Amino acid sequence: MPSPVYEEDRTLFFVYSPQLWRSRDNGTTWQMIYRASVIGEEASDLAVVRASEDADVTLYIRHWHYRRKIYGIARSTNAGITWQERTACDPNCLGMFTTDRAETIFAVRAEPLFPTESGLGILRSDDGGLSWQAVWDETNAYFLYVSPTFAEDSTLYSLADYLIRSTDGGMTWQRPEGEPGPGYLIMFSPNFARDHTVFGAQVQTLFKSQDGGVTWQPVFGLGGEAHIADLDLSPNFVEDRTLFIATENAVLVSYDDGANWSVIASGVQKPRLDVRRSAGDSNQVAPGNGGLRQQGSGPEGVASPAVRATFSHQAYLPLAGKTGLRTRPLSLFLSTQAGSNFHYYHSDDGGLTWNCLNAPPVS
Repeated sequence: MPSPVYEEDRTLFFVYSPQLWRSRDNGTTWQMIYRASVIGEEASDLAVVRASEDADVTLYIRHWHYRRKIYGIARSTNAGITWQERTACDPNCLGMFTTDRAETIFAVRAEPLFPTESGLGILRSDDGGLSWQAVWDETNAYFLYVSPTFAEDSTLYSLADYLIRSTDGGMTWQRPEGEPGPGYLIMFSPNFARDHTVFGAQVQTLFKSQDGGVTWQPVFGLGGEAHIADLDLSPNFVEDRTLFIATENAVLVSYDDGANWSVIASGVQKPRLDVRRSAGDSNQVAPGNGGLRQQGSGPEGVASPAVRATFSHQAYLPLAGKTGLRTRPLSLFLSTQAGSNFHYYHSDDGGLTWNCLNAPPVS
């Protein structure tokens, strides 16, 4: 996962349970910055946020031990240098979702894996995970989509048993009219507080709303049996009108708000995509102590020296080889899955060319 300010800090995060790794040089070297403290404990559901320009990156990671019924959240407010224990909502939470307020986070719950009385729905914390309040309990909730300008507009979407929307930070919820159908993904414009633009993906159809999600219009449909598996927008969308979708075996780009599309990667399996502004040519590493856990800083972990990434089992991504593709000052991070094997790729020109991104040497 790239940092939310990758163009400034060139930082990547990688979860390989029970470990969390960080690279501050674009994947060349990695450091383990968190490890679950109990043998047999798992760690996953990494959530990353930078709430303001003068703040460091804040990390939340969920950890649990099914057999011992141990579960919780660890938080770092300095990109993984030190950690503090928080309180997980309960063992049935499916994930955490950050906002542009460092202390405000959400969690979702669906059908319980454990026989508890915790209930279903959506929970909100305004103290960085110390305490939780249920804000939706009528149905399962599987995922949450948070406006990038949440502090201004308080807008959320949730993939529950049906699509629901809140414009008051989760206190009340409505079912939008003309919503995308089952299997939707939601992606907000970076300027959502002012342009009210949001995209939603159905199984084969991309929808667009320009009134904050009240009404939707289809803008693009896939043919055949392909379906939309992932969706992301350029951080410069207001200026470049560029957006991306991934199908089961390809990644496509549109430079005109979704009207026309070109393939930028093909022959890939189960692609997942993150888009950031491109980092400059500077090789400077962000300040800090290199990610070493300080004594007495919270959950037990390791102070790991930097190690170089592994280069085993790497292959360059097949290029689309199509005309009409344009260079963009965008960094794309792509993960693909073939069976139990994952491969990672990186483009610094908006998907025109690709290189391998090497994962940390986990074992």
